[in-house]
Amino acid sequence: MRTPPRSDGDLHGVEAVLASIRDVREEPPIPFPQLRQVGVEALTSLGWVQGTLHLPMHQTLLEFLRLAHDLVKVTRVRLPGEPQPLPFVAIRPEAITLIVPTLEQALVEPPGHLGMTAPRPVMCLLSQGQLRGTLDVITGMRLSDQLRQYGDFMVLRHCLLAPYGETLNSPQARSFTTAVVSLRQAAGVAEDR
Repeated sequence: MRTPPRSDGDLHGVEAVLASIRDVREEPPIPFPQLRQVGVEALTSLGWVQGTLHLPMHQTLLEFLRLAHDLVKVTRVRLPGEPQPLPFVAIRPEAITLIVPTLEQALVEPPGHLGMTAPRPVMCLLSQGQLRGTLDVITGMRLSDQLRQYGDFMVLRHCLLAPYGETLNSPQARSFTTAVVSLRQAAGVAEDR
């Protein structure tokens, strides 16, 4: 069976498709979002790692981490005991126990995102030690109910990390203004009285 010859109408259709392809290729590229660099120390399954996160300007650190389902991309990474930094490491979120950012509080989590809250002293039970700090809990809510509302990460303020069996004044204890804790890695969270 032979195909019939094309009519002029068919050629115009082909030319229109080719012209639309050229138009798509000539569109300007979509710009990358503006990023801000955030220095962090992260307690991981490897130990303490230092590096830089690159967050979109409109995102808080908590939003960034909650959206990083498979990998947290870090640049200029210093691994424990290694003299030279690595230019890039993709860290699995489940390998992160806590992140200590060098950001002001408003850029860590959205201000007032929980509504009316009161700071409550808590202790996170981590494999590396006990992390004590304050957690903003919705006024009148039990801690257990509040914890159910969090995703994989929560923010503690005025933190102190100390090994089990050591006092909080131990030379191995470390204090942080703010820490983002992975609830995947916490064995538990308790009220600290």
